[in-house]
Amino acid sequence: MKLNPTMKRMDSLMIASNCRKMTRLDVLYTTMANMVVAVHRTGEDMLLTGMEHYLHSDDQNRVIYYNKSEETNSKIQQIINEATSLIDNCGDTYFDLTEYQLLCHMLKEQSDENADGTRTAKANKEISPISLQNPSDPDATYREKVGKDNTGYVGNVVETFDASGSVITDYAYEANNHSDSSFCRKTLEAMGPQEEPITLIVDGAYSGTTSQELAEKNNIHLVRTDLLGRKPEPVFADFERSEDGKRVITCPAGSEPIKGNCKNCQQRNECISKLQKNSAIVSVFSKKVQRAKKYANMNTEEYRELSRKRNGVEGLPSILRRKYNVDHITVRGKQRSRLFFGFKIGAINVNKLRKYIKRQQVESAQNTVFA
Repeated sequence: MKLNPTMKRMDSLMIASNCRKMTRLDVLYTTMANMVVAVHRTGEDMLLTGMEHYLHSDDQNRVIYYNKSEETNSKIQQIINEATSLIDNCGDTYFDLTEYQLLCHMLKEQSDENADGTRTAKANKEISPISLQNPSDPDATYREKVGKDNTGYVGNVVETFDASGSVITDYAYEANNHSDSSFCRKTLEAMGPQEEPITLIVDGAYSGTTSQELAEKNNIHLVRTDLLGRKPEPVFADFERSEDGKRVITCPAGSEPIKGNCKNCQQRNECISKLQKNSAIVSVFSKKVQRAKKYANMNTEEYRELSRKRNGVEGLPSILRRKYNVDHITVRGKQRSRLFFGFKIGAINVNKLRKYIKRQQVESAQNTVFA
């Protein structure tokens, strides 16, 4: 397609797992019931004494669907007690079973071990977002983003573009507790040092000092269209610090931070200097300086133009959901669903290429007619 390889833009999207959303009680019960059924299939029912109720078809309805809120904590503790007993009964016999490993994993996440070997259920607030969300998809994690909760994964796409079109040239797929800043670092590492300068346009969620330093090292211009957090005072963009970053050499007024210079300075309220006997103290951290410089650059026409160019990649999540049903992948697990996500990325690129070829054919036909 003869695209300019020096312009890239990046965005991420949450991807729902193809599994049912479960409550904490539901996760505990289902994980335990799966292990009981697995043991029952081997004929070792003597290990299931007192736990036979998990084999009854109406037991799940009794425990889960007819549950009263005041009974939840006691039921959670009961399942934890039964799970602890079952693991003790089984020993290492069923260690290779997925159901056994998930049961052990669930117990560690949902309870604390006491000195006598018993376990006590953790409080709800102590349960990690990366804990087991559904035993049918153990790789899926929980995350809340922009006021919406999601159980599943997160995809990241890098699009190369110019005025003639665009194509997705890289993608990543991880559990949804993977941050945008981590995607940014991995993308920059994968791109490596560039002979020709590259411009990579991202939003504020991809921010980070490490990413900025890595981009500069690799000859990549990392452009953030929005910065998260509190806006720094513009004055900090003009501070000059020593190479080790421990001392301010000159301030925006071109002076050293000594009492005589700072006392009558008109910008003193902006940099919040603290006067001492013979000197002045100004807190000028590297991150504060970098953020101030970023905000200063946002006022340029070049920056505004780059911000507008990034808007094109924000349509990809919508296309992936509406046209390619990325939230309804028919497999479970990170490795399998990652493969399907890659197929969908490939389908988008094939469609882009098809449109490009069609456009070229139309232009060629028009040129032939006019000739």
